[in-house]
Amino acid sequence: MQKFFNTAGACVPEKNYMIALDFAPLKKLIEMERYFLLHAPRQTGKTTLMLQLMELLNQEGKYIALYVNVEAAQPLRNNIEAVNELIISEFQVTAEINLAKEFQASPRCFEGNRFSTFLTRWCLELPKPLVVLMDEVDALIGDGLISVLRQLRSGYTQRPRAFPHALCLIGLRDIRDYRIYSDASKRYIVG
Repeated sequence: MQKFFNTAGACVPEKNYMIALDFAPLKKLIEMERYFLLHAPRQTGKTTLMLQLMELLNQEGKYIALYVNVEAAQPLRNNIEAVNELIISEFQVTAEINLAKEFQASPRCFEGNRFSTFLTRWCLELPKPLVVLMDEVDALIGDGLISVLRQLRSGYTQRPRAFPHALCLIGLRDIRDYRIYSDASKRYIVG
């Protein structure tokens, strides 16, 4: 197949013309055990960059890296339990596709329905630190987004042994500037 310019989704180096990707700044953040944001407009290469980073990190073998798109949870809005279940399901399916069998989460990881509990149990099973690349996080809305962010924050102090070593939240907007309306609290939560 002849290479072509792709403007409709993630690029594949073997099929699409691409500019050279510079992973050095991202790898430095990962080595420093950072949780960080990557936000930019559509069609700027965020997903392509993260998919390539996942492959690179997994090939290097120091970390277990997983890219997961959580956009499907958007319509669940304030149904926190359903948001958690869908995100856990996305992790399970994406891990089955992209990771070796020995890195798959055991059935014990799926007991309960809290996203943070799933991550903790899975990280405790893994032989290497986990790097999570979560795309479309800004598509989550209201209490669903608040729940996910709070669970990530609560597990942060357990890293790298019992929570992801590093994590990148990817999206169109900088979620640090969000004013999120919480139906449960009946107020806006900022930052």
